[in-house]
Amino acid sequence: MKILITGALSGLGYSYAKALAKRGHIVYVGIKKEEEMLSFERKIREENVILFPLVLDLTKEDTYPNFFDLSIDCLILQASIGEGGSLLELDKSRLEENYKVNVFGNFSLLQSYLRYCYQTKKRGKIFLTSSLAAFLPLPYLGSYTSSKVSLYQLAKTLRYELKYQGLKVSISVLLPGSYDTGFNELMVINKEKSPYIMMEKAKKMTKYQMIFFTLSNQRDYKSLTTYLVREVEKEKPKFFISAPISQKIFVKLYVILSFLCSL
Repeated sequence: MKILITGALSGLGYSYAKALAKRGHIVYVGIKKEEEMLSFERKIREENVILFPLVLDLTKEDTYPNFFDLSIDCLILQASIGEGGSLLELDKSRLEENYKVNVFGNFSLLQSYLRYCYQTKKRGKIFLTSSLAAFLPLPYLGSYTSSKVSLYQLAKTLRYELKYQGLKVSISVLLPGSYDTGFNELMVINKEKSPYIMMEKAKKMTKYQMIFFTLSNQRDYKSLTTYLVREVEKEKPKFFISAPISQKIFVKLYVILSFLCSL
């Protein structure tokens, strides 16, 4: 199978790429910046894994690969950014940047792949990464979590549209919990980029959230990686793919209790 993964320079995306390559799949990895290419190539040589990096910036359509040339069977959209900050004071440009990458960039590449599948009658597969955080009201992280909610809703609607239109393309939503990739901590620190009126409140929230992520972060990607690889290789993947189970249960309970309390 030929697979393209975005956001696989490190963390979960890289874990997926390595696992799929070791299973014998041809895996292309989207690298946002040309200057990151050499270090990535050195890394995969040292780890003895065969991956095919290519420059791909979700916000620049002229960097998108030619799906007809690559004959991609499966697209895994993992790339995202996290701009933290108070919704009361967050600069509009930072909110726009979150959506530019997480929503519009992912959606644009997804559309490009769907057009390829439509024209070639390919039975493609799409895995779109949202987050369990999308279902939680995390203070100072609303711009990120709201973008992930958007991806979740787009995927749900697209699933029905694809069936109605007769396209043999499956779409699945990845809902990872809190993993120790450094992403969450960077997003928390990012909230202090802007000069807030209530900076002391922001700094106090940073302290609480760093403690929260330190305690909740899962350091082993194996369960989610194994889960994803299994679904990628299935003829009909599940729609929801989520791990770790403990965080999944916590979020489900939170959603149910929130609904009951609102009645």
